[in-house]
Amino acid sequence: MRRITSVILTTAFTLFLATFSFVQRVEANDPDFTITPPTMKYLMAFHGCTGGNCQDPHNHEVYLAQSDDGLKYSLVPGWKPYSGSVPTVFRRGNTIFIYNAWTNLRKIDLQTGVVHDAGIAKLTGNLVGFEQGGFVDPSIAQGSDGRFVMFYLPTQAASDPAGCGNQSSCVREIHYAEEVAGSGGTRFDDKGIAASKNLVSPQTFSDPDIFFNGSKWVLLVSEGPNVEAFTSSTLESSYTSAGIISKNSGGVPAGFRDPNSGQIWIFTTKDIDTAGSSVIRRTVSSTGTEELKTFDVVIDSTIYQGKKLSTIASPSLAINNQGAPCPTCAGNNNGNSGQQNNQNSNQQSSSPTPSATPMESSSPTPTPTPTPSSSPSKKVSATPTPTVKSTTITCVKGKITTKVTGINPKCPSGYTKKG
Repeated sequence: MRRITSVILTTAFTLFLATFSFVQRVEANDPDFTITPPTMKYLMAFHGCTGGNCQDPHNHEVYLAQSDDGLKYSLVPGWKPYSGSVPTVFRRGNTIFIYNAWTNLRKIDLQTGVVHDAGIAKLTGNLVGFEQGGFVDPSIAQGSDGRFVMFYLPTQAASDPAGCGNQSSCVREIHYAEEVAGSGGTRFDDKGIAASKNLVSPQTFSDPDIFFNGSKWVLLVSEGPNVEAFTSSTLESSYTSAGIISKNSGGVPAGFRDPNSGQIWIFTTKDIDTAGSSVIRRTVSSTGTEELKTFDVVIDSTIYQGKKLSTIASPSLAINNQGAPCPTCAGNNNGNSGQQNNQNSNQQSSSPTPSATPMESSSPTPTPTPTPSSSPSKKVSATPTPTVKSTTITCVKGKITTKVTGINPKCPSGYTKKG
């Protein structure tokens, strides 16, 4: 769960215990609503809070904004904020997927503009020691076969998932899981640990964000007001620390490789007062693993006309295009139309080609292999190819004799054919 200020850190365990009732409340589908489908290049999901006690994630709501330059954002027309915290956004074909903490999933049909509550995404796998099937802080990437790969923070049994709770020390882990084929993004199978850290209370380790920087995968992890970067040459693997890249410059990060400029954009959530108000800021990085210094505010309380958002946090960026095909992704209300975006900082193939994307296309589009018809009313027959035989002739030049073999052999210059 997102931890930004020292005030929030002291309430971590209380907030975790409250999540059980929150899950029960969102288990039932909320009413659908309709938006004007976004047409700008970039999509950003984030959460905000309009009232008091914004440290409590029960008071967070999910928002969706769009931008053409990555700096100036506006809310998608018709958007209705709904209860949720720590969202991640990903476009696949003609569907936008928004996951948030406690595994709630919304699907947006870009042809109709309908925002559908798809319920709770489920997690399975060998989760010994964790709450079975529970996870928060999701971040989405694309595997080499087109399916989603989710990086997440597992919930802990009777403990704070981001920190040590009432313990003096602990180990916290970031896991990754594969989308179950045919589930339409509603089922994931845990595959292992991507990164872990030994903590001493009140340290935290949470809010993973995955992206490809053009040469390697980068996993950003929030540690309070700091961000640590981890790297790997492959998407689904163990990641190695590259060090702290944000030192008191904001946590709760997002990373993205811009397909047009090749720049790496890093977003963080930064507190602006002691009351817990925060904004989303952006900086430009060469690799996403060096220390970050200069930031620009890209989303603040003015984005929502008519309401003042005192808390703006948890950015997630995606490219607004269809992306590459995903043959195995179909599922009930999947909406992917056989397509999946593999081009975001969090939307790239696990075998990426360092080339441009709109979030960079890192895996080639598969070419269908034709297969013969299996219909009993049609028979496939092959036309035999005639076999052409070669012949050998004898050629003579004075006392020298040579043989020439071929389909239509001829003697070399100065030689005559014998016989």
